[in-house]
Amino acid sequence: VVMDAGSLQGMTVGSRFALYKSGTNQFVDAAKIADATVGRVGLTDSRLDVPPAIVAHPGLLTAARAVEVLHQYGDNRLKIDSKEFLALPGGDQALAKLREVSIVSTDVAAGERPDVSIKLNGGGYDLVRQDGGSVIAHLDPGPEMPNAVRDALQREAQYRFAKSLNNESAASPIRIEMRLVPADVTGDENIGITWKADKAPSPPGASLPDGQYVTLEVRNVGTEDAYVAVLDLASDGTVNQLWPDPSSPINDNVIPHGNPNKWYKLWDASPTTPLPFELGKPYGTEIFKAIATREHVDFKTLRGSGQPASPLDDLLKAAVAGTRAKPAVRPSAWSTSTVVFEVATAK
Repeated sequence: VVMDAGSLQGMTVGSRFALYKSGTNQFVDAAKIADATVGRVGLTDSRLDVPPAIVAHPGLLTAARAVEVLHQYGDNRLKIDSKEFLALPGGDQALAKLREVSIVSTDVAAGERPDVSIKLNGGGYDLVRQDGGSVIAHLDPGPEMPNAVRDALQREAQYRFAKSLNNESAASPIRIEMRLVPADVTGDENIGITWKADKAPSPPGASLPDGQYVTLEVRNVGTEDAYVAVLDLASDGTVNQLWPDPSSPINDNVIPHGNPNKWYKLWDASPTTPLPFELGKPYGTEIFKAIATREHVDFKTLRGSGQPASPLDDLLKAAVAGTRAKPAVRPSAWSTSTVVFEVATAK
């Protein structure tokens, strides 16, 4: 079974999926067809190894659902000081849950700083990212704290992966640049917010207030058309797809080549309707990361919807015939452009 998600979307060899019957809403063992494992990972596609009995009866896969049950984090594992976590109330349970999902490494060398540390804050605890000092979660003592620790560090591992996606090689035929432009808007929540006018583009690392609207502009400085998607990496480790809007997906998210000095505003319904984004909590360092490829790529595996968010959902129908739901996506070139800024309390 081939699925349209690879290393760009965070797939890793050895990750395991549970396959469920078509139409399943309650993901329990009684509805499960089989377990499967990711056997090969390419840039934007992967091979899922399924048991021979399932291969012999491909009809079982028709309209099936899939849920990732174990993610192999590999190099994305977080280094932590186990003594810090064991000192938490219920820390032994928290550490056990982290080890169950293979999300952490406690192999911290002498003098080496862990990726995430713990800081006492009032009657609770803050999980603090060592790179920049952002608070990725606040923990309140209680029976749910071990689960809260696991969820926060899973989110942080995903954040670190998304942040590490960098390719700005001048040798790539796919190259883009992105900038952040504060904007004036008109309308309200009832009638909708629309772009009205630009302000001066923000310099790298600018501090922008809560409630400020911005637009994103992209220009193609490469030699080929580029499909562009933008990820939003918030200071608390949350990763969301900012554009194209996941709730209103489009497949024409193409920035044409041939005019490297032209900035294209990312749009809503059509390229003539600029899409404003409102900045808000959590405060701190935020990253917008544009990823450009030769073909359309879906980043839903990084969106963290809380639902069975597997690339197989729409692909298993095609897998029974040995085909794909979309054309093979094997871009030989890709690139990124990153905008880093601070979101601050409104004055």
